[in-house]
Amino acid sequence: MTDRLPDAYPELLADLVVQLRRQLEKTGIASGRAGAIAFAVAEHAREHWSGFPIYVPMDGHDTAAQTGDLFGGEVMGADPAASESEDLYAELLADLTCELTAHLVSEGLDEVAARAQGVRLSQYIRRHWGGQSIYIPRGVAYESDERARRMFEKFRGNNHVALAREFGVSVIWVYKTVARQRAKLIGKIQGRLF
Repeated sequence: MTDRLPDAYPELLADLVVQLRRQLEKTGIASGRAGAIAFAVAEHAREHWSGFPIYVPMDGHDTAAQTGDLFGGEVMGADPAASESEDLYAELLADLTCELTAHLVSEGLDEVAARAQGVRLSQYIRRHWGGQSIYIPRGVAYESDERARRMFEKFRGNNHVALAREFGVSVIWVYKTVARQRAKLIGKIQGRLF
């Protein structure tokens, strides 16, 4: 899963994988290993942070949570959801930093250098996603695409019934999935002829 992301992989996370892989390669981690770590961190984000709208403040701009209220009370008309979203943003950055640090320490990097990579990842997120609400999709399309890919890999031409049992779908669904995956493969190999 290091060279090419699945077709239905969320765009936001695909960007994260590409940038994190480049960042890790610059530190001397082999390309394949860097890609595997980057994908693992992105999968962690998808599994733990999908379904939440998270506002990412602009890089260099203070959030309400950082500056506090000048008058010592509630800000009139403040959106409580925005504050909650900013809290989620801080949690997301801390979580991704910890996840990346754990992977890099298991690769043999010392903890200080590993945490520095996590901070660089946080800076990238602020710089490139700042000023917008991000939403990490739950990945239903990705999971469906991944299941179809696994089904096609196990297909042997005469095992439709076995695949239907293994994947918990109908035999007709196996036929349709195999046909779609075969068409995708032929399209990749041949490209557009006309």
